[in-house]
Amino acid sequence: MLKKRNNYLYLITGTVSVLMLTTILLCLHTYPFGDKLFLWADADQNLGFYSYLRTLTEGNNIFYSLNGVFGSSEFSSLAFFAFSPFNILFILFPTHFIAVTHFVAYSKIILSSITFLYFLNQIEPKYYRVAKVLLSISYAFMGYTIFYGWHAAWLDAVMVLPLIVAGLYKLVYEEEYLLYIFSLAYGIIAQYYLGFMLGVASIIFFCFLLFIRFAPQTKTYKAFFVRSKDTLLMYCCSTIIAVCISSIVLIPAFLGIPNFRKVSPLSQFTEMGFPRSPFDILSGIFTGQQNTLWGNSPIIYIGILPITLVVMYFLNTSVTKIEKIGFAVLLFVISFSFLNSFINLFWHGLSQNSWFNYRYSFIMSFLLLYIAFESIRNLHLEELPTLFAKAFTFVLIFFLAVIAFVPGKNKGLLLTWDIISLGLVLLIVLYTSSKTAESNSNILVITVTAQIIASLLLNSVAIVQQQNQQTLTWFERENKLFARIKDYAQQASPLYRVETVNQTTRTNAHFYNYHGITNYSSAENKQVVEFAKQLGMISDWMQAGYNSNMPFSAESLVGLKYILTDNPHNKPYELVKNINNKYAIYENPYTLPIFFEQNTIKDFNTENPFVTINTIYNTLDSNSETIFNKNIYSIERSQSSQDGENVLNTYIATIKVDHSGSVYMFIPKNAHSITIQKDDKEEALSTHTFEETYYLGQYDAGETIQVSITLENQELTKDNFTSYTENAEAVKNVLRDVKKDVKLEEKSSSKFDIEYTGSSKYLSMTIPFDESWTITDNGKRVQPVQNWNVFMSIPLDQSNNTHHIEMKYTPRGLKLSIVFFSLGIAGLVGMLIYTRRTRKK
Repeated sequence: MLKKRNNYLYLITGTVSVLMLTTILLCLHTYPFGDKLFLWADADQNLGFYSYLRTLTEGNNIFYSLNGVFGSSEFSSLAFFAFSPFNILFILFPTHFIAVTHFVAYSKIILSSITFLYFLNQIEPKYYRVAKVLLSISYAFMGYTIFYGWHAAWLDAVMVLPLIVAGLYKLVYEEEYLLYIFSLAYGIIAQYYLGFMLGVASIIFFCFLLFIRFAPQTKTYKAFFVRSKDTLLMYCCSTIIAVCISSIVLIPAFLGIPNFRKVSPLSQFTEMGFPRSPFDILSGIFTGQQNTLWGNSPIIYIGILPITLVVMYFLNTSVTKIEKIGFAVLLFVISFSFLNSFINLFWHGLSQNSWFNYRYSFIMSFLLLYIAFESIRNLHLEELPTLFAKAFTFVLIFFLAVIAFVPGKNKGLLLTWDIISLGLVLLIVLYTSSKTAESNSNILVITVTAQIIASLLLNSVAIVQQQNQQTLTWFERENKLFARIKDYAQQASPLYRVETVNQTTRTNAHFYNYHGITNYSSAENKQVVEFAKQLGMISDWMQAGYNSNMPFSAESLVGLKYILTDNPHNKPYELVKNINNKYAIYENPYTLPIFFEQNTIKDFNTENPFVTINTIYNTLDSNSETIFNKNIYSIERSQSSQDGENVLNTYIATIKVDHSGSVYMFIPKNAHSITIQKDDKEEALSTHTFEETYYLGQYDAGETIQVSITLENQELTKDNFTSYTENAEAVKNVLRDVKKDVKLEEKSSSKFDIEYTGSSKYLSMTIPFDESWTITDNGKRVQPVQNWNVFMSIPLDQSNNTHHIEMKYTPRGLKLSIVFFSLGIAGLVGMLIYTRRTRKK
């Protein structure tokens, strides 16, 4: 009978969650009820990796891909973005991309309410059915879930956390460990980054449960250890098994993380500070607070009524001191983690973030709702009016403090909604407490239900309305435009690359499945990204992107055969096809293939992009003309002005062109505006925050150019400014002479067969150097060498002019991960056998 009742609760909770989500989407005119998509912020980064999954049946695999910045290990990127089991749907339904993307996100939100209800049923299987439903939907529609709804990869952790804690509860109280092992392993495999946070959470929640389970029964530390040691041993073994099982993903993913993301614990400890105040964090408990989002503070919203229940819990004298101490310690640990920069970084695996610096804040929301439920369990009806009134007073005082002291808060109706609606609930509590009729109790239940659901809906709509939602119309238009490049990508593949000047996503090559040079991934190689800047690409942090300011010489070096652009900038390309009035596809007939012959390889040390390109071309032909010739220039400060918190410094650069050709300049990032002044005319250039190389135009030797450059918070000096002219004819001459007698068969995205006949010393490639490649030349193992700082060359056996080369990529640690996975399975089987035998005895 109890099981049927609980099943009935799951059905109610799921139905209410579906209805609430439907209401939110209808209010926002969001897919499938409108043109807007449930995508914003960095969603475009994720979309490329989701789309890549659709191509796993077309020769791509999860090990390596040339769809990144020149090529990169795919495993770590997919483990971060796309290893959720839900994403199998992208493979099964490849033609329904937008539908699957939204279905996955929406399903995880709804299932979060179900898993939280399961957790509550483990604690209290019989009573408080209405409270369970309301707190479960509060978990599903908390601020974290709604704001990060675009990042469906993180929602697996939200969904599985209640199962992990429920598994810990069963382990501590019932000596059952399977739920804990499988839920923790799932969380790590689905998203290893938040999986680490789940692992940390499991430790603190286990310590809490162990404390409240055994502390009341023991009086000394020794007695506590004796009583709890078997449970502690079971937890340690279960955790080790879960980690071993998940190591099939964890080890290769971790080893694939760029070293620059792995910071020194000692340096971070010595530099730790307190970047957030308690007010910054706690102001996020109120409905519609945007300062927690844009102020990059933890998102902990669960609704004001559950927060009031948390206050009531600590005011309630019926609650044991042991439990209060346990929950207070949990609250302190997570709150202090928010405040302290070093502990906060530890939660993120000691990995630096560029934004969203409290990605584990959903654990605080879970904890608050857990306490809210315990508050209800320990509440006596006769104490309700007094406790609620005291808690209301506390919340009101804090509300006034937020109004007075916290900057950036929303002072509109949403902020006052909490106090007004909470005050109404208080009045109903006071009214019904003096009555005995069941109808009066129903009034209280209806009021509380309405307050919680209305608060969650208002907050969800308010959060999403503040975002710049992408639209289905935009997506379909972009998809139709840039899908045109796929036909040419097939012609270029596998020896050449293609690119687009405008990007639907920052992972465009993954999204449309072509060999490109644009990517934005947390696992991208920073050295390669930095080198991309030397070639005139947009480059910053973990992303690099193609743009039309990239010189002809640089585009030709990296094998760009076809380019979709709105401005070829006088490059010697052939028009292939006009797409519309703005865009066209051009072919570069001179470009170097990805694999090519070479006799001289070289690394170098220069930050000047034009010197870099000159050095590279010199290794291809030491007798060639200089590709870039330096111009004569002078710089004068024009003016400085204030733009909010930014200082805008304007300079006039006067450039005297030394050679005829395409003129480029290199300046610092954060250009606010650039204007070319010539013959009493002004031409404003399009700028990008991370762009440093700019094409100024085609000029004859002796001409003078004046360029007005405005930078944000930076100075322009002769040390960080330079200008060169490109000699396109010299580029053509060098590339014509490079032999390209290489035949390539792409067996898969991580395996190449190459046929080459010739006497060159090296077979070089514009693929980043990586020791994870296994390379053979005519069956003999060959060790690749580094070329041009980041790329790879294969030394060739000079005794043979015919070469059959095989290249196969295996992620670092893959074999080791299989060993640990096998140990995990064996350990699980052994643990099952052992516990079954001991229980029989």
